[in-house]
Amino acid sequence: MPTLTDLIIVATDTDLVAELQEPTLGYLLTQLRADLDDTLVGSNVDGYFARSDLVGWINRAKADTEMRTRCHKVRLPITPVADTHTYSAQPLFEVFEVDFNGADLNYVDMANAAVGASGWDYVAAGMPTDWVPITGSSFRVKPTPAAAQVGMIDVLDTTPATPGTGYEVGDVITLAGNVTGTGATALVVSVNGTGGVTELTMVLPGQDFVAGHNLSATGGHGAGCFTTVTSIENLVAHGYSTSDALVLDTDIVTSIPAGLSVPSILSRAKALALAARPRLPGAAALAQAFNEEWGGSARDDKGNPVLTGWCAEISKSVRGGRRQ
Repeated sequence: MPTLTDLIIVATDTDLVAELQEPTLGYLLTQLRADLDDTLVGSNVDGYFARSDLVGWINRAKADTEMRTRCHKVRLPITPVADTHTYSAQPLFEVFEVDFNGADLNYVDMANAAVGASGWDYVAAGMPTDWVPITGSSFRVKPTPAAAQVGMIDVLDTTPATPGTGYEVGDVITLAGNVTGTGATALVVSVNGTGGVTELTMVLPGQDFVAGHNLSATGGHGAGCFTTVTSIENLVAHGYSTSDALVLDTDIVTSIPAGLSVPSILSRAKALALAARPRLPGAAALAQAFNEEWGGSARDDKGNPVLTGWCAEISKSVRGGRRQ
Protein backbone atom coordinates (compact mmCIF):
# COMPACT_ATOMS: atom_id res chain seq x y z
CA MET A 1 0.00 0.00 0.00
CA PRO A 2 1.51 3.39 -0.91
CA THR A 3 2.54 5.65 1.96
CA LEU A 4 0.85 8.98 2.46
CA THR A 5 3.85 11.25 3.04
CA ASP A 6 4.23 14.48 5.02
CA LEU A 7 1.54 13.65 7.56
CA ILE A 8 0.97 16.21 10.28
CA ILE A 9 1.35 14.64 13.71
CA VAL A 10 0.96 16.50 16.97
CA ALA A 11 3.05 14.35 19.29
CA THR A 12 1.85 15.77 22.59
CA ASP A 13 -0.03 12.73 23.84
CA THR A 14 1.53 9.28 24.15
CA ASP A 15 -1.80 7.56 23.52
CA LEU A 16 -2.27 9.58 20.33
CA VAL A 17 1.22 8.70 19.15
CA ALA A 18 0.58 5.02 19.85
CA GLU A 19 -2.62 5.19 17.79
CA LEU A 20 -0.77 6.62 14.82
CA GLN A 21 2.07 4.15 14.40
CA GLU A 22 0.88 3.35 10.88
CA PRO A 23 0.07 6.65 9.18
CA THR A 24 -0.19 5.13 5.71
CA LEU A 25 -2.78 5.54 3.04
CA GLY A 26 -4.04 2.04 3.80
CA TYR A 27 -4.43 2.87 7.48
CA LEU A 28 -6.33 6.07 6.71
CA LEU A 29 -8.61 4.32 4.21
CA THR A 30 -9.45 1.61 6.74
CA GLN A 31 -10.07 4.09 9.53
CA LEU A 32 -12.14 6.41 7.35
CA ARG A 33 -14.33 3.56 6.11
CA ALA A 34 -14.84 2.36 9.71
CA ASP A 35 -15.80 5.87 10.83
CA LEU A 36 -18.27 6.19 7.95
CA ASP A 37 -19.75 2.77 8.69
CA ASP A 38 -20.30 3.71 12.32
CA THR A 39 -22.00 6.95 11.35
CA LEU A 40 -24.18 5.47 8.62
CA VAL A 41 -25.27 2.42 10.63
CA GLY A 42 -26.02 4.60 13.61
CA SER A 43 -28.41 6.66 11.53
CA ASN A 44 -29.92 3.61 9.75
CA VAL A 45 -28.40 4.70 6.48
CA ASP A 46 -26.32 2.28 4.42
CA GLY A 47 -23.96 3.37 1.69
CA TYR A 48 -21.05 2.53 -0.56
CA PHE A 49 -17.99 4.69 -1.19
CA ALA A 50 -15.54 3.91 -3.96
CA ARG A 51 -11.88 3.63 -2.94
CA SER A 52 -10.92 6.34 -5.42
CA ASP A 53 -13.42 8.71 -3.82
CA LEU A 54 -12.08 7.98 -0.33
CA VAL A 55 -8.50 8.60 -1.47
CA GLY A 56 -9.56 11.88 -3.05
CA TRP A 57 -11.29 13.06 0.12
CA ILE A 58 -8.30 12.07 2.26
CA ASN A 59 -5.97 14.08 0.02
CA ARG A 60 -8.25 17.11 0.05
CA ALA A 61 -8.47 16.89 3.86
CA LYS A 62 -4.69 16.50 4.15
CA ALA A 63 -4.09 19.56 1.95
CA ASP A 64 -6.51 21.61 4.05
CA THR A 65 -4.86 20.48 7.29
CA GLU A 66 -1.40 21.24 5.94
CA MET A 67 -2.49 24.71 4.83
CA ARG A 68 -4.02 25.46 8.23
CA THR A 69 -0.88 24.29 10.03
CA ARG A 70 1.46 26.26 7.81
CA CYS A 71 -0.64 29.33 8.44
CA HIS A 72 -0.49 28.92 12.21
CA LYS A 73 0.89 32.14 13.72
CA VAL A 74 3.78 31.81 16.15
CA ARG A 75 5.53 34.20 18.56
CA LEU A 76 9.26 33.38 18.49
CA PRO A 77 11.61 34.97 21.10
CA ILE A 78 15.15 35.61 19.82
CA THR A 79 18.04 36.60 22.10
CA PRO A 80 19.59 39.87 20.90
CA VAL A 81 23.37 40.00 20.45
CA ALA A 82 25.39 43.19 20.79
CA ASP A 83 26.45 44.70 17.46
CA THR A 84 24.55 42.03 15.47
CA HIS A 85 21.92 43.27 13.03
CA THR A 86 20.66 40.12 11.23
CA TYR A 87 18.72 37.33 12.93
CA SER A 88 17.27 33.99 11.87
CA ALA A 89 13.64 33.33 12.73
CA GLN A 90 13.49 29.63 11.83
CA PRO A 91 11.26 27.63 12.02
CA LEU A 92 9.11 30.55 10.83
CA PHE A 93 8.82 30.70 7.06
CA GLU A 94 7.49 34.27 6.93
CA VAL A 95 7.99 37.07 9.47
CA PHE A 96 5.35 39.79 9.50
CA GLU A 97 6.12 41.65 12.74
CA VAL A 98 9.07 42.20 15.10
CA ASP A 99 9.07 43.79 18.55
CA PHE A 100 11.67 44.53 21.20
CA ASN A 101 11.43 45.67 24.78
CA GLY A 102 7.62 45.49 24.54
CA ALA A 103 7.40 47.87 21.56
CA ASP A 104 6.70 47.09 17.89
CA LEU A 105 9.59 47.88 15.56
CA ASN A 106 8.77 49.94 12.49
CA TYR A 107 8.60 47.87 9.29
CA VAL A 108 10.65 49.57 6.51
CA ASP A 109 9.68 49.07 2.87
CA MET A 110 13.14 49.15 1.31
CA ALA A 111 11.66 49.68 -2.18
CA ASN A 112 10.57 53.14 -1.08
CA ALA A 113 13.20 53.85 1.57
CA ALA A 114 15.49 56.87 1.21
CA VAL A 115 18.49 54.82 2.43
CA GLY A 116 19.13 51.20 1.46
CA ALA A 117 19.81 48.46 3.99
CA SER A 118 23.56 48.83 3.42
CA GLY A 119 23.25 52.38 4.71
CA TRP A 120 22.09 51.01 8.04
CA ASP A 121 25.70 49.89 8.68
CA TYR A 122 26.60 53.50 9.45
CA VAL A 123 23.94 53.96 12.12
CA ALA A 124 25.35 53.89 15.64
CA ALA A 125 24.36 50.93 17.80
CA GLY A 126 21.52 51.52 20.21
CA MET A 127 17.92 50.55 20.87
CA PRO A 128 16.44 48.92 17.71
CA THR A 129 13.55 50.87 16.20
CA ASP A 130 13.19 49.52 12.61
CA TRP A 131 13.25 46.15 10.87
CA VAL A 132 13.27 44.80 7.34
CA PRO A 133 12.89 41.18 6.09
CA ILE A 134 15.98 39.71 4.43
CA THR A 135 14.56 36.31 3.47
CA GLY A 136 11.38 34.53 4.48
CA SER A 137 12.91 33.38 7.76
CA SER A 138 15.45 36.11 8.57
CA PHE A 139 15.32 39.85 9.23
CA ARG A 140 17.55 42.83 9.99
CA VAL A 141 17.11 45.51 12.65
CA LYS A 142 18.25 49.13 12.87
CA PRO A 143 20.16 50.22 14.82
CA THR A 144 22.02 47.10 15.89
CA PRO A 145 21.51 46.39 19.60
CA ALA A 146 24.18 48.03 21.73
CA ALA A 147 25.66 46.25 24.76
CA ALA A 148 23.28 48.23 26.97
CA GLN A 149 20.29 46.64 25.18
CA VAL A 150 21.44 43.03 25.64
CA GLY A 151 20.39 41.09 28.72
CA MET A 152 17.95 43.66 30.05
CA ILE A 153 15.66 42.22 32.72
CA ASP A 154 12.14 41.77 31.39
CA VAL A 155 10.49 40.04 34.36
CA LEU A 156 11.86 39.99 37.89
CA ASP A 157 10.76 37.66 40.71
CA THR A 158 9.06 40.37 42.76
CA THR A 159 8.64 38.20 45.88
CA PRO A 160 12.22 37.37 46.86
CA ALA A 161 12.87 33.84 48.10
CA THR A 162 15.44 35.34 50.50
CA PRO A 163 13.89 38.58 51.81
CA GLY A 164 16.80 39.77 53.99
CA THR A 165 16.27 42.08 56.96
CA GLY A 166 16.20 45.77 57.81
CA TYR A 167 14.70 47.10 54.57
CA GLU A 168 12.14 49.88 54.47
CA VAL A 169 9.33 50.61 52.03
CA GLY A 170 10.61 53.05 49.40
CA ASP A 171 14.19 51.77 49.42
CA VAL A 172 15.76 51.60 45.97
CA ILE A 173 18.14 48.66 45.79
CA THR A 174 20.75 47.79 43.18
CA LEU A 175 20.66 44.28 41.72
CA ALA A 176 23.68 42.37 40.45
CA GLY A 177 23.78 38.95 38.79
CA ASN A 178 25.69 36.09 40.38
CA VAL A 179 27.51 35.55 37.05
CA THR A 180 26.89 38.59 34.84
CA GLY A 181 24.55 41.55 34.93
CA THR A 182 24.82 45.11 36.20
CA GLY A 183 22.85 48.36 36.38
CA ALA A 184 19.45 47.03 37.44
CA THR A 185 17.51 48.63 40.28
CA ALA A 186 14.24 47.83 42.05
CA LEU A 187 11.93 49.57 44.49
CA VAL A 188 10.93 47.97 47.80
CA VAL A 189 7.12 47.97 47.83
CA SER A 190 6.47 46.08 51.07
CA VAL A 191 8.36 44.45 53.95
CA ASN A 192 7.58 42.03 56.79
CA GLY A 193 8.02 42.60 60.53
CA THR A 194 11.80 42.18 60.42
CA GLY A 195 12.29 44.39 57.38
CA GLY A 196 12.46 41.46 54.96
CA VAL A 197 11.42 42.39 51.42
CA THR A 198 8.05 40.83 50.49
CA GLU A 199 7.50 42.72 47.24
CA LEU A 200 9.70 44.49 44.69
CA THR A 201 9.00 46.39 41.49
CA MET A 202 11.48 46.93 38.64
CA VAL A 203 12.95 50.41 38.13
CA LEU A 204 15.88 49.96 35.72
CA PRO A 205 16.38 46.75 33.68
CA GLY A 206 20.18 46.85 33.58
CA GLN A 207 22.19 44.81 31.07
CA ASP A 208 24.02 41.46 30.60
CA PHE A 209 21.63 39.51 32.82
CA VAL A 210 20.69 35.87 32.19
CA ALA A 211 17.26 34.36 32.80
CA GLY A 212 17.19 32.09 35.85
CA HIS A 213 20.26 33.60 37.51
CA ASN A 214 20.18 34.80 41.11
CA LEU A 215 20.42 38.48 41.97
CA SER A 216 21.97 39.98 45.07
CA ALA A 217 20.80 43.35 46.42
CA THR A 218 22.85 46.24 47.77
CA GLY A 219 21.73 49.62 49.03
CA GLY A 220 18.71 50.74 51.00
CA HIS A 221 18.46 50.28 54.75
CA GLY A 222 18.77 46.49 54.85
CA ALA A 223 20.89 43.58 53.73
CA GLY A 224 20.66 39.99 52.61
CA CYS A 225 17.90 40.20 49.95
CA PHE A 226 18.25 37.80 47.02
CA THR A 227 15.86 37.36 44.10
CA THR A 228 15.87 35.85 40.59
CA VAL A 229 15.71 36.97 36.94
CA THR A 230 12.57 35.37 35.49
CA SER A 231 13.18 36.48 31.90
CA ILE A 232 15.18 38.97 29.88
CA GLU A 233 14.11 41.24 27.03
CA ASN A 234 14.18 39.50 23.64
CA LEU A 235 13.59 40.39 20.08
CA VAL A 236 10.27 38.72 19.25
CA ALA A 237 9.47 37.68 15.69
CA HIS A 238 5.84 37.04 14.78
CA GLY A 239 5.22 34.88 11.75
CA TYR A 240 3.84 31.73 10.20
CA SER A 241 5.23 28.43 11.44
CA THR A 242 6.46 25.53 9.39
CA SER A 243 8.50 22.37 9.73
CA ASP A 244 10.37 20.67 6.92
CA ALA A 245 8.76 17.29 7.58
CA LEU A 246 5.54 18.73 8.98
CA VAL A 247 6.03 16.68 12.14
CA LEU A 248 5.20 19.23 14.80
CA ASP A 249 6.27 18.22 18.29
CA THR A 250 6.31 20.03 21.63
CA ASP A 251 9.65 21.70 20.83
CA ILE A 252 7.81 24.25 18.66
CA VAL A 253 7.62 27.53 20.57
CA THR A 254 3.86 27.78 20.31
CA SER A 255 2.14 24.42 20.33
CA ILE A 256 0.00 23.55 17.33
CA PRO A 257 -3.68 23.11 18.17
CA ALA A 258 -4.71 19.49 18.59
CA GLY A 259 -7.25 19.93 15.77
CA LEU A 260 -4.42 20.08 13.22
CA SER A 261 -3.43 16.43 13.32
CA VAL A 262 -3.97 13.05 11.67
CA PRO A 263 -7.36 12.59 13.40
CA SER A 264 -8.40 15.93 11.95
CA ILE A 265 -7.52 14.68 8.44
CA LEU A 266 -9.91 11.79 8.99
CA SER A 267 -12.56 14.09 10.40
CA ARG A 268 -12.38 16.43 7.40
CA ALA A 269 -12.33 13.53 4.93
CA LYS A 270 -15.40 12.03 6.63
CA ALA A 271 -17.25 15.35 6.39
CA LEU A 272 -16.40 15.58 2.67
CA ALA A 273 -17.63 12.02 2.10
CA LEU A 274 -20.91 12.59 3.90
CA ALA A 275 -21.49 15.87 2.08
CA ALA A 276 -20.91 14.20 -1.31
CA ARG A 277 -23.08 11.18 -0.57
CA PRO A 278 -26.49 11.31 -2.29
CA ARG A 279 -29.38 11.30 0.14
CA LEU A 280 -31.67 8.40 -0.74
CA PRO A 281 -35.19 8.28 0.69
CA GLY A 282 -36.39 5.16 2.48
CA ALA A 283 -38.99 2.74 1.10
CA ALA A 284 -41.92 4.40 2.85
CA ALA A 285 -40.93 7.81 1.53
CA LEU A 286 -40.58 6.44 -2.01
CA ALA A 287 -43.98 4.77 -1.77
CA GLN A 288 -45.61 7.95 -0.55
CA ALA A 289 -44.04 9.92 -3.37
CA PHE A 290 -45.25 7.40 -5.99
CA ASN A 291 -48.71 7.32 -4.49
CA GLU A 292 -48.94 11.10 -4.46
CA GLU A 293 -47.73 11.28 -8.05
CA TRP A 294 -49.76 8.44 -9.59
CA GLY A 295 -52.38 7.64 -6.97
CA GLY A 296 -51.41 3.95 -6.87
CA SER A 297 -53.51 1.78 -4.56
CA ALA A 298 -52.89 -1.80 -5.79
CA ARG A 299 -52.12 -4.44 -3.16
CA ASP A 300 -50.43 -7.84 -3.38
CA ASP A 301 -51.94 -11.17 -2.23
CA LYS A 302 -50.92 -10.42 1.35
CA GLY A 303 -52.68 -7.09 1.35
CA ASN A 304 -49.56 -4.97 1.24
CA PRO A 305 -49.47 -1.98 -1.11
CA VAL A 306 -47.61 -3.03 -4.23
CA LEU A 307 -45.71 0.24 -4.46
CA THR A 308 -44.29 -0.19 -0.94
CA GLY A 309 -42.76 -3.55 -1.92
CA TRP A 310 -41.36 -2.16 -5.12
CA CYS A 311 -39.83 0.81 -3.30
CA ALA A 312 -38.32 -1.44 -0.65
CA GLU A 313 -36.58 -3.46 -3.36
CA ILE A 314 -35.42 -0.32 -5.16
CA SER A 315 -34.09 1.19 -1.95
CA LYS A 316 -32.37 -2.05 -0.97
CA SER A 317 -30.66 -2.54 -4.32
CA VAL A 318 -29.51 1.05 -4.66
CA ARG A 319 -28.24 1.49 -1.11
CA GLY A 320 -26.82 -1.94 -0.51
CA GLY A 321 -23.27 -3.22 -0.70
CA ARG A 322 -21.36 -0.71 1.37
CA ARG A 323 -18.74 -3.37 2.09
CA GLN A 324 -18.12 -4.21 -1.53
